Amino acid sequence: MTPDSPDAALVRGTRPLLAAEPDRAASAFYAALFEDAPGLRSLFPVDMTEQGRKLAATLALAADAAGDWERLGPVLDALARRHLAYGVRPEHYPPVGRALLKTLRASGASAAEAAAWSRLYDAVAARMIAAAHPACAAQAPMARAG
Repeated sequence: MTPDSPDAALVRGTRPLLAAEPDRAASAFYAALFEDAPGLRSLFPVDMTEQGRKLAATLALAADAAGDWERLGPVLDALARRHLAYGVRPEHYPPVGRALLKTLRASGASAAEAAAWSRLYDAVAARMIAAAHPACAAQAPMARAG
């Protein structure tokens, strides 16, 4: 994905869907995540308010910078290292991707938009896994739009 690719345009086009009600989108995302992977709940704080804001900001950045790896890469590397300190492992990335896609679809994203996000998420997750877990860098996140 490059900044001027059709996928990047589709991802940027979904920003209003997520920005319209960021608290609701964050709540829906975490509900989907913890339903799919209840064991991940222990990695998060009890009060998810600030976590939801961080998620909304990260998704906004990912949408705005879709395909701009010069801009997005260093942010993702730092985020991956922070996540490592919280106990995030490579196998945690697929349920996050599935929750993201479920949230996007519930927010009104088209199948094409969800597929573009799936491809972006797979690239983002691969980058983050490589930054935090170099030995596991070949593991594919497989978010997959459905």
